[in-house]
Amino acid sequence: MIEYIIKLKRKTKNVFQDPWVWKMAWRDGRHNFSRLFLFMAALVTGIAAVVAISSLNYSLQDELDRNAKELLGADLVINGNKKFDTAWTNLLNKSNAGIAKDADMASMVMFMNTRNSRLVKVTGLEGPFPFYGQMVTKPGDAYLKTQTGNYVMLDESLATQYEVSSNDSIKVGNKIFIVSGVVTKIPGGGGLTSTLAPAVYVSMTALDSTGLIQFGSRVGYSIYVKTQSEKETENLIEKVKPMAKRLGTSESGSPFFSVT
Repeated sequence: MIEYIIKLKRKTKNVFQDPWVWKMAWRDGRHNFSRLFLFMAALVTGIAAVVAISSLNYSLQDELDRNAKELLGADLVINGNKKFDTAWTNLLNKSNAGIAKDADMASMVMFMNTRNSRLVKVTGLEGPFPFYGQMVTKPGDAYLKTQTGNYVMLDESLATQYEVSSNDSIKVGNKIFIVSGVVTKIPGGGGLTSTLAPAVYVSMTALDSTGLIQFGSRVGYSIYVKTQSEKETENLIEKVKPMAKRLGTSESGSPFFSVT
């Protein structure tokens, strides 16, 4: 017995070329054009909003990546809550990297011209900070005077509020400094913290001489590092990681680091 299978090939049409499809669409939609328009408008608006937000996010990220060095003032910033010992300095010197340091803490200061007191952030600076961006002072040699140890710089808002000018005196801890000028712009400065506790800048050695750093004082230390290339920055990070873990086991706290 022989079996035959007969296949019938049906001629099909593209759904968009079928008049019946368009006829049914017109029949169902002619009485609901307002709802259809509202649905399409909401769909288009939603897609446009998602695309706009995504585009803004990428634009902000790219802008931050381009300006991160100027925001930090260095290629790499190592932050710690205890003073860095010579092991850190030796490691960075072997890497042929540029180094600047700072230490900051909250303290009360007294303006000798008015005898008013104010909570400020006392910041000790050492080295050629910043490596990127610019520190703008009035007058221009204010930072150089500060490094001598007998002068202090103030945030511009602080000097304006208490009517402090150059050659006035300010008492920080148990030492009196002469005001060398004001800081109008500095990488990493400004923002909400400068409103609540504006900064007073002294040299690192002068900060040690104020008597503010004692047992129990909350002081934040930072090392700003300038490398020659991104590859050197990555290599330095790999060296810093195990060292931070090794030296960060004491009760006084463990250093941590951030990088551009």
